[in-house]
Amino acid sequence: MTTEARYAIYYTPPAGSVLCRFGNDWFSPEKSPEISGFEQQTLRRLTASARHYGFHATLKPPFALAARSSAEDLARSVAGFAAGYAAFEAPPMRPVALSSFVALVPVEPCVALNRLADDCVTAFEPHRAEPSVSELDRRRSAGLTARQEELLQNWGYPYVFEEFRFHMTLAGPTDRAQNKKLLAGLEELTQPFRDKPLIVDAVSLVAQTRQDQPFRLLRRFPLDGASQSRPAGHQAVTSL
Repeated sequence: MTTEARYAIYYTPPAGSVLCRFGNDWFSPEKSPEISGFEQQTLRRLTASARHYGFHATLKPPFALAARSSAEDLARSVAGFAAGYAAFEAPPMRPVALSSFVALVPVEPCVALNRLADDCVTAFEPHRAEPSVSELDRRRSAGLTARQEELLQNWGYPYVFEEFRFHMTLAGPTDRAQNKKLLAGLEELTQPFRDKPLIVDAVSLVAQTRQDQPFRLLRRFPLDGASQSRPAGHQAVTSL
């Protein structure tokens, strides 16, 4: 277990929003929401991994800092990025089963969300240290395609660019029977935001001091730009 600090760029919902309140309730440190067919202990176990990472969607996957970078350098970079990017609305979120976990995903594809994630991956790449051999081996143990292996080698993570899917993990690993019961319970719990657009008004810088510690929010940087076009100097996905 490495003790090296890691950072990531997340989407987190606006404080006080219906979606944020749902996430706070779902990952409450005291008690999980009541879901038919689950004892509290079982539900807490199924949500433990997701709770460790926090209620979020990953935009730039977790990374250790490069030797030439610092936490202050990274924060300044995120601030500059956010200042040049416009806030936008994305489709509403709905709960689905994605293989062995349950997550919220947009009800339909959203080019703007994918573009934001692509730009975060490339914009903050100068701050990323190369992953360790053990980290690479851990990623490969899931079984990667040739393209995912290429992405892992080039960007330190196999599920970026065309392999990316915007999602907010709620539980997992889960089996098919657990997924069915979770989705049934989430139908009611997610009704307050099922017809509301996802407000993408900031990017969040998060950190963990070591990998057995949960991620914590350092700062939410408002998207203050006039357009969603890539800020100057950012690499387009098509150039890969």
